[in-house]
This record gives sequence, structure tokens and C-alpha cells, in this order.
Amino acid sequence: MSKSKDVAKSYQHVSLFQREEGKKLIDDVEIHRGHVILDLGCGTGELSAYLYELVRQDGRIHRGHVILDLGCGTGELSAYLSELVGQDGRVVAVDPDSYRVEVARESQREEKNLTFQEGSSTSFPGMGSETYDIVFSNFVLHWIRDKEEAFKNMFQSLKPAGKIVLIYNDR
Repeated sequence: MSKSKDVAKSYQHVSLFQREEGKKLIDDVEIHRGHVILDLGCGTGELSAYLYELVRQDGRIHRGHVILDLGCGTGELSAYLSELVGQDGRVVAVDPDSYRVEVARESQREEKNLTFQEGSSTSFPGMGSETYDIVFSNFVLHWIRDKEEAFKNMFQSLKPAGKIVLIYNDR
């Protein structure tokens, strides 16, 4: 967790590697029409935005989707996703670090279909409700202690035939 808002802001500058690796993963994932994306650990939000740009460009993911960005960091990828889902879609971005959530709210306040709140793999909107077509996690899983519970929550939040897509470090 960040000890201050300044530490949270510095997170925006150091997560380039994570964004680039996440984009590579997204490029290799087949995503189909009608999917909703849960980005579990979006870092600064830019990767989530890239994911939805792919959907917009090639038709695999469409405007109007509802996306949960779990582990959204400072929200750059979340903002990009909200742009891609359009005004008919929405993005709910969640991070356990209150300072990162605060930075995300301040820097992404112009996005009307995007909300930020504190949360985690054990507490997020729509948990257990078969809401999402895709659970996407970018460099977060390795920080989660109870991975079994996290996966249970992710699976219970997926629509039938939903997918979990993740990239993580093996600490």
C-alpha cells in the first residue's frame, strides 16, 4: 500500500513494463463479442484502456460493455477502457490502496462512465453475481495471499463461458 499520495503518483511513472507486458498478453487473447472485462490489477489503468481499444478496432469487444478493473492503481488503463466502452458502457475500477484511488479519481474525473472505489479480490462490485465475461489481472495475482479465494471470487463473478486472463510475477 502507498504511504502517501506522492508515492501513489510515482506509481504512474514506474509501471511501464507492466503495461507493455499486459498489452502483449491482450494481443494473444481471443476475446469475443458480448464479453465484459474484469481487469484484476490494471496498474495505472493504461493497459485496460488498450484492451478495450483492441475490442473497438477489431470487433472482438464492443461498446456498451461493463468492465471491473480490479487492482486499477491510479486509473490510466481504466480511463482508456471507459473511452473504449463508450457512454453506453461503464467501468468500475477498484484498488485496495486509498491513495491510488484518490489519485485515479482526481486524474480521471472527466470520464463519466468510470468510477473508482477501494476494493480487492475479496470485495468488489458484482462479486459472485456472474457479471463479467473476462477477469483480467495484470501484475497483481502475485500480491494476493489467498489465491484460492481470489480465483473462487473471480470464477463466481464470471458469466457462463467467461474467461480469466492474467499475467503475474512469480516472486
